[in-house]
Amino acid sequence: MKKKINVLITSDNIDNTTNGLISNVKRGYAFNYLIPNQYAEIPTKKRLKHIKMFRDIEKKQIMVQETKIKVLQERVKKMEKISIYRKIGDNYLIFGSIGEKDIKKWINYNTNIKLQKNKVTINENRSAGHAEIFIEIKQDQNIKLKVNIIPINI
Repeated sequence: MKKKINVLITSDNIDNTTNGLISNVKRGYAFNYLIPNQYAEIPTKKRLKHIKMFRDIEKKQIMVQETKIKVLQERVKKMEKISIYRKIGDNYLIFGSIGEKDIKKWINYNTNIKLQKNKVTINENRSAGHAEIFIEIKQDQNIKLKVNIIPINI
């Protein structure tokens, strides 16, 4: 009789392993703890094929997402600057402020890129001139763009 058997892990919280991993464990641990508590199951050909199919689908989705991100990144990099027109008062201070909503609206109108409002960060700027914004492409990738705030009533 074998001392160890292969089990298919179905839960992420067992021994820091991931779901769908085949692990070689002792018989008692498998039959007395893992299988009754539904943390693991005995691997069959159909179940392995099923898990492989889901992994392939996940890889394809990741590849599609990466290509979308690359296309978006190229389109955003083509924009060198954004020009926004505002009325100004004394000392070149604009009425109101330029926010993420204004930037998002300009990008959507001029380039047909639909961004979420929380993907755009801008330092609060209330004077005419230049400012910088950051557009978050991925969680750790930001693109820096220049914003020109141009006064209308000069």
